[in-house]
Amino acid sequence: MSAIQIIDAAKLLASPPPKIEWAIEGILPVGTVGDIFGPPGEGKSSLTLDFGIAVASGTGNWFGLPCIAGPVVLLGGERSGIAAFSRDLHRASQGRVIDTGMLIMPQNDQGDCPPLWAWDKHVDRWATTPWGEQVTEWLAAINPVLIIIDTLPSAASGSNIIDQPQQYSLGITIRQWAKMLGDPTVLTISHTNQASATQELVSRLHYLSRAGGNGLPGALRWIGGVSRLRGGEMDMVPGGHDYDPLNPEKRFIAFGVSKNNEMPSPHWTAVRPAFFQMNIDGSLQLVETDAAAFNRHYPDLTKEDDMGRNTKKTKKTKKNADEYPIIEPYPQENEGDNEYWRAKNGDGYERW
Repeated sequence: MSAIQIIDAAKLLASPPPKIEWAIEGILPVGTVGDIFGPPGEGKSSLTLDFGIAVASGTGNWFGLPCIAGPVVLLGGERSGIAAFSRDLHRASQGRVIDTGMLIMPQNDQGDCPPLWAWDKHVDRWATTPWGEQVTEWLAAINPVLIIIDTLPSAASGSNIIDQPQQYSLGITIRQWAKMLGDPTVLTISHTNQASATQELVSRLHYLSRAGGNGLPGALRWIGGVSRLRGGEMDMVPGGHDYDPLNPEKRFIAFGVSKNNEMPSPHWTAVRPAFFQMNIDGSLQLVETDAAAFNRHYPDLTKEDDMGRNTKKTKKTKKNADEYPIIEPYPQENEGDNEYWRAKNGDGYERW
C-alpha cells in the first residue's frame, strides 16, 4: 500500500499557479485523458486523425491554433486494413510531411489491434490483456505525446455502455494507464446514443447525449462532441443554404467541448462550436459561422452558458429583440481579421 501524500492548500497559494500547457491552445490541455463522441460516420475519426497528423508532422498549428508536436500512436481504427489506412492518410495529410516513427499504428501478426483491456466479471474490474501488456511496454519505450484510441469499445472487451459503474471504472483504468506512461494526451473515440440523433445541435454536442450515460464522463476531465449539420442548421455556415444532401462533395460538421475542468472555458464549446467543411477528398476546412443565423436557431442561449449547462431561457419580445445577446462562435478579437482565417486554412483563403 502506498503512503498517504498530503497536499496543503496554503503551500499552493504561497506561489503563483503553474501555467496551463496546451495540446491545442485554448481547447485541450496537455496530459488530458478525454473522449470525442458523435454519431457513426459523422467525422469523429477524420477530425481526430487530422489533429494527429498536425501533431506528428510538427507543424505546431491546427487550424490556426498552436498545438504540440511529437510522436503519435493510433490504437485500433475502424478500418478494413493497411490499404484503407493508407488511403485515409493520403487524403488527410494535405501536403503535411510525416517523418518515420512519428505517426504509427501497432498491429498483431494477424493484422488486428485486439482489445487492451477486458472486463473480469468475477471481480468486477478491468484487467489488461496480453496484447495490452505488450502494447503498454512498447508505448513506454517510444514515449508518444498523443495516443488516439479508435474506438473505445474496440479497446475494451466486455464493455457495457449502460453499466455506469463499469464505465466509470474504465475511465479510471485509462487514466491510471496514462499516468503509468508518463501522462501523454489520450483521446478515445466513442458514439452517441440513437435517441440524441433527433435533438438540436447544442444538445447533440453535449456529453449527456453520449451513449452510456454519465459513467465514463464522470471519470474524465474533458469531453468533446462531433455532429454533422442537418436541415435548417445548414444556414449557420456560409453557402449552407445551397447544400444538397445528395451531393457528397460538401458536408459540414460541428465540434465543441462540453466538459472541461480547466479555466477559462474552451474556445469551442457545445454553445460556440467550430464548424468544418468536410470535402469529398477527406480534407477539412474551418469555416466562419453566421452568428446571426446561429442566434436565430438558439435564441435562448447566453454567453454565460458556454458549456450548454443551466441554460436560462428569456422570452424574446419585440421590445427586447434588439438587445437580445448575439452568440459569437469565436473569440471577438478574431472577428474581421482575414489573417486569422487564412492561418487556419492556408494562403489564399478569404473570409466568406
